[in-house]
Amino acid sequence: MAKIEHVRVTTKRLDARALLELLGQIDAAIAADASAIVLDLSEVEYVDSLGISALVDIKRRCHPRVVVLAGLSGFVATVARATHLAEIFDLFPSFGTAIRALDRASVA
Repeated sequence: MAKIEHVRVTTKRLDARALLELLGQIDAAIAADASAIVLDLSEVEYVDSLGISALVDIKRRCHPRVVVLAGLSGFVATVARATHLAEIFDLFPSFGTAIRALDRASVA
């Protein structure tokens, strides 16, 4: 089974102020030798261009690990569609659905 790390963004805004904490969580997931990382954005209500850019950079930085996004809703889901994040990340409605999909993929 793959080692999956849960990175939960607990701030309402994914912007410059939140990025330092998020990058620290990503570093910890990398150090834990995770093979997959679920970025749980279920509490995030707003994301700006810097936040979108940081997500793309995280995807590059974590390669070859699998990085997926979970829990996008409202404004954040709209921005994800408008910026084509679904072409870069697999998107899941919740952390639980992301974990189940990653577990199935690691077994297959």
